[in-house]
Amino acid sequence: MQVRWVWLLSALLLAGCVTPAHLQRVSEVQPARETVLASGDGLLSPERSKAILDDIAKESGARDMLLRHVAVEEAINDAPLVIGNSVALLRDGPGTYAAMYRAIRQAKDHVNLEVYVLEADEIGRQLADLLLQRQQEGIQINVIYDSIGSINTSPDFFARLRAAGARVLEFNPINPAKGRSSYVIDHRDHRKILIVDGATAFTGGINFSSVYSGGSFGRPRRVTGKDAVPWRDTQVEIRGPVVADFQRLFFDTWKKQNAEPVPPRNYFPHLDAVGKHIVRAVGSTPDDKVSTIQTTLLSAIIYAEHTIYITNAYFVPDPAITRALKRAAKRGVDVKLILPGVSDFWAVMAAARSHYGELIEAGV
Repeated sequence: MQVRWVWLLSALLLAGCVTPAHLQRVSEVQPARETVLASGDGLLSPERSKAILDDIAKESGARDMLLRHVAVEEAINDAPLVIGNSVALLRDGPGTYAAMYRAIRQAKDHVNLEVYVLEADEIGRQLADLLLQRQQEGIQINVIYDSIGSINTSPDFFARLRAAGARVLEFNPINPAKGRSSYVIDHRDHRKILIVDGATAFTGGINFSSVYSGGSFGRPRRVTGKDAVPWRDTQVEIRGPVVADFQRLFFDTWKKQNAEPVPPRNYFPHLDAVGKHIVRAVGSTPDDKVSTIQTTLLSAIIYAEHTIYITNAYFVPDPAITRALKRAAKRGVDVKLILPGVSDFWAVMAAARSHYGELIEAGV
């Protein structure tokens, strides 16, 4: 059985996040004696789990390094590696919106959306109209949006969804009187996940905004803005047993915000294997003392044997990430970065470019 290895990370890297001290000790984590994988029917036996990991190691040619990275993931993450999934890359905004809207139209039970930016422009209105239609057709719609990320969106935009019966949650409202007792204004939800019927999940870097409406090929265009260049980002569509873990991330956020309960639906259906990808859902929140995603990324870089390919809109690596990239290049790993030549935030561009010299000198 050929097994393909996929790391899927919910897009939650938070600006201003401090580097935990234990990030410096990632390389000291030893491989666990038994890494147990999961499927739609529960945990696999240690023997079956080992056989699958051995297959992956044989393909990659780096068994010890692979197991060390898995050990780091196991040490910091509650979610298991899950077999039996299919994963499709959505290369840009138009492709992502088409796939998402198709899944929403085909929903039979519920749609859960967690997003940072939901603008009331043409893209946002398309989404809202579709969600409103599905709610009126009996599909339960539950939405989480970030208060600052969607600060320019009028409350009326969400009010009509609520009036139709959808549940809409404003994450960490700017007005502290509307939020939790432990209020920190810069605790933001940058997660972008859509879960349909508990069986299909989308995650990546794309919000709902017309800035993403331009395609990746041909002449770039977008819906709004005179002579504006579209934003380029990617998303993935996942089907299979691991979707339950993305669903849990959504409901963990809902619960922590002390929101009213969502109407009962079949949020956790039984999910059969639909592919050969092995996936772990990795999520961080602003309440975490340690960034699970940041630690996972650092571990992947430290234990990379062959290639490290990164594309990032806001590349401001901390010292640990910078050091790990330089060391990887110096030990012969092919390290390539694709970074923007134009940004909406000049300070980030300046900060990113301050690292270029030392990275290029190291062989990146």
